[in-house]
Amino acid sequence: MDMNNTSEHNKNKCLNCGTEFSGKFCPECGQSADTKRLSFRRAITETIPDIYNLDNKFVLTCIDLFRKPGDVLRGYIEGRRMRYYRPVPMLFVLATIYVLISHLTQTAAIAEVPIEQEDNKIAVILFAIINIINNKAWLAVMSVILFVVPNYIAFKHSEYGSRMNLAEHFFVMIYKECQGMIISLFMLIAGLFVDTSIIWINLSLIFGLLLVDYKCLLRISWIKAILLSFYSWILFALFVAITAFVIGFIDSYIGIFDFIIKILPN
Repeated sequence: MDMNNTSEHNKNKCLNCGTEFSGKFCPECGQSADTKRLSFRRAITETIPDIYNLDNKFVLTCIDLFRKPGDVLRGYIEGRRMRYYRPVPMLFVLATIYVLISHLTQTAAIAEVPIEQEDNKIAVILFAIINIINNKAWLAVMSVILFVVPNYIAFKHSEYGSRMNLAEHFFVMIYKECQGMIISLFMLIAGLFVDTSIIWINLSLIFGLLLVDYKCLLRISWIKAILLSFYSWILFALFVAITAFVIGFIDSYIGIFDFIIKILPN
């Protein structure tokens, strides 16, 4: 009797497919019984070995990110992870493909600082930012880093968002950037025929994906999704302004702009 009670007590319910089982792995889908809530440490240690392990889940995840983004994002957060390709290696693979194709098609453009502005520190930094925005791989990385905290603050004003931790918002942002990279790959091909490097197109793409993804993830109305998205962008602008002020203050003492200018490519 005691052994039966112990067996029942040790049963797990698979977060991926819902099967009840005993042991370390689900007999139906193979997901680990140790699948827990996302954290930075757990997600990184789990995803690094999978960077080059491409399989059919990669293609299926690419499709589902556009067909049913809310299911992918909620599923990954809530533990249904066997059916999806992990976000960190997925972004890495897509960015690598983008960089390779951009060089093969010779569409990688660099905005050069005008000769008369070469001694203008602000102009040099602005042109460096423009190059980052035009480079989709760099833009994807910068978007994840800069938007995660504003999104975390803004989208907590919703029932589901209030239950999400910072790490979960971080990986939602990575999946969003995977969407952006997929669209950018198509735009890269289209760029052989028309100009697709206009900055407002890139900014509209970022806002549009943010709006759709969080609307589907949080299951809120379009009006609330738009308002919270704008709130997130306002927080982002404040974050950038405060960062610029701090950098400017530090520059007055240690000349950080001079250092950046020195390490930027000519």
